[in-house]
Amino acid sequence: MRPLRLELHGFAAFREETIVDFEGQELMAFTGPTGAGKSSIIDGIAFALFGSVARYGNEKLIAPIINTLSTEARVRLDFSVGKQRYTAVRILRRTATGASTKEARLERQEAKSSPTVLAGTAAEVTAAVEELLGLSFGQFTKTIVLPQGDFARFLTETAGDRQSLLRRLLGMDVYAAMGTAARQRAKDAGIEAEATRQALGNSEVVTNAMLTRLNKAVEKVNAATKEAGETNEQLIAAVAASDDNAEQLGELDDSLSKLEAVVLSEEAERYGVETASADKAVAAAQKSLEALQTKRSTAVDALDALPTAEEVADDLALRDSLDEVKRSLKELEASEKESASQSAEAERAVVDIEGQLEAARTELEDVRFAAGAAGIAATISVGDACPVCSQVVSELPDAHTHDVAKFEAAVAKIEGASRDARNVSAELATRATRATADASHEREALADITGRLEDVSTRSQLKTVATRIEKATTKLDEASEAADTASAEAEAAIEARATLDERALELRRDFSEVRDAVASLDPPVPAHADLSADWEELVQWGDERRAGLEKERKALAAEGAKAEKAVESLQKQMSRHAKPFSLEGNGHVYELLVQHQTQAIAARDDAIFRKQRDAINAERITELMEEQTVAAELGSLLSAKGFEQWLMVDVMIDLAERATERLSVLSSNAYSLTTDGTDFSVIDHRNANEERSARTLSGGETFLASLALALALADSITDLGSTVIPPTESVFLDEGFGTLDGETLDVVASAIEELGAAGRLVVIVTHITELADRLPQHVRVSRTATGSTVSQTEEVR
Repeated sequence: MRPLRLELHGFAAFREETIVDFEGQELMAFTGPTGAGKSSIIDGIAFALFGSVARYGNEKLIAPIINTLSTEARVRLDFSVGKQRYTAVRILRRTATGASTKEARLERQEAKSSPTVLAGTAAEVTAAVEELLGLSFGQFTKTIVLPQGDFARFLTETAGDRQSLLRRLLGMDVYAAMGTAARQRAKDAGIEAEATRQALGNSEVVTNAMLTRLNKAVEKVNAATKEAGETNEQLIAAVAASDDNAEQLGELDDSLSKLEAVVLSEEAERYGVETASADKAVAAAQKSLEALQTKRSTAVDALDALPTAEEVADDLALRDSLDEVKRSLKELEASEKESASQSAEAERAVVDIEGQLEAARTELEDVRFAAGAAGIAATISVGDACPVCSQVVSELPDAHTHDVAKFEAAVAKIEGASRDARNVSAELATRATRATADASHEREALADITGRLEDVSTRSQLKTVATRIEKATTKLDEASEAADTASAEAEAAIEARATLDERALELRRDFSEVRDAVASLDPPVPAHADLSADWEELVQWGDERRAGLEKERKALAAEGAKAEKAVESLQKQMSRHAKPFSLEGNGHVYELLVQHQTQAIAARDDAIFRKQRDAINAERITELMEEQTVAAELGSLLSAKGFEQWLMVDVMIDLAERATERLSVLSSNAYSLTTDGTDFSVIDHRNANEERSARTLSGGETFLASLALALALADSITDLGSTVIPPTESVFLDEGFGTLDGETLDVVASAIEELGAAGRLVVIVTHITELADRLPQHVRVSRTATGSTVSQTEEVR
């Protein structure tokens, strides 16, 4: 499998549509910061093919694939297998409980026609891809896509887990299945042989005399059944004739019953007079309505010429609010002045108390200094060197007591008073600011109202307009009420006229129902011009049709009586055929006779079968004993400790030899791989060819060995697998380069370049600039505020 083009939309970190082009490439590096989505590109390839992501550790966990800001994820992968191109598409939709696949399909691209759809559901796509690639999802992530955390597992996992993986990858489960099937087959053969012996011993012996007696009974009943068959055919024909006659009589009776409903309706004659009267009433009502509607329109125009009552009320309210705003502003300006005065006085108090505090603190420092000097004087004597000036003390100063605590308490008290004064000053300043803002707001309101009243009429003018609006509204209400009354009367007249139309429809429906009931009798087609004429024509036709059907029914009744007598005669003849066999039952006589014939033949055939079965069972027992012996021997040879164990050792040796060829190059001939058939060891050629466990390798060494083994495993899947698997055309490496030193990194880079030169597409995910620069194609993944983006460039070398 070789990817050609990948499209992601709403997938993992890629919220917007993102395209990665692989076509024509051999060596590619995915670079970018941690968490940007480099590995998500490889996840997109795996998900498009298999509908799973290896990094989540659960093949069924797919909801995290959808971008956190999206409702669905779309993935499209164009890829090739050999020279054939394919397209895999999956669309994942978020649900209340997780996510589900909304759409999935696999197409084969055709050269001269539309693509051929190979699969149309998620499960079908996965199954088709597994068959196409010859790999399951687990095998794919062990040999082609090597995701983070799984790269070195095959090298270091336990022997049992490794052999279990090899068994699946190379299709070796088939041998275990063959062994199990062989042992089960031996067991089944033994059980069947024993059951056959018991059946042979318990069966009744069939003699030749028994067969002769059963054959004579069959011959007798066959002759009687043949004669009864001829009579039965005649009886069937007679019964059919009788039934046909009865059916025709039933149809005639049904037609006569339908014709009983064809009667003339008197309602149609009264409909015309009532319709003319209703039309006249509708015309008069509509004329009155038009006059009143004109009067209402005139009243509407008069009211529309005046301002609305709400607008006049708003202007009056605005004039009332002017005096209120002036009064409020006067109060707020007085409060503003008082607050400013109080704030200034509080600020002066703060300045005063701060001065007192500064003086008290100075006095406290003086006392503390004096107390310190006194303390030093108490520690020296005459003749000692002064600890301050180093001169010999000739005379001690007088001793004084300094009450430092008293001065500290005084400072603390003034500090408290200073805090209180500052708090009061801050509160009054805030209050003054608020008062100034309130007064300013009210001045703005006054200016606004004054400006809005410049073009507004006087209070007297507004009241006059309000009176005119009230009168115009009253006139409109009266005109509307009269028009509504006239409209109701017109609607009543129209409704009465419509009722007559509904009656006509009902009468026509009644006519149609009566005619439809006899439609199968071919009644005349109505002209639909005159309902009464249509009725009269239909009734006349019904009378004529009824007379003809009654005459036809009389003739059919006579024929039916003859048919019933014929049936009775044939039934008596059939009973005589069955009498020698004393047949009893609820079924038809001929059916009982055929049943007896079937039983006689079955009894004879059963005896013949049992005689043949006994001979076959004796031969079958011999065959089963031979089969049991062969199957048991094969099951023993194919046990886990037999053929499979031998083959597993051979596969492990082959893998070690293939991996050593690559590891020698990667490690500069420092290491080789060897195996005891169950686990891998490393031969350290730089340390006297010491052999040690592969688990003792360092991080960088483990990476080199794992890379060599992974590539060997990929080759082995193609060469050693039990099924035909296409050659491995792509390898994706998603970890481990950070553990390599510079020299080793250069060797690994050369090995990767050789893989690309050999025809494989090699893609690496790395943070190492030196390694990425060695590859000709860069895919840079960047994070943005709304999701990751991809830029694809080709290195100039």
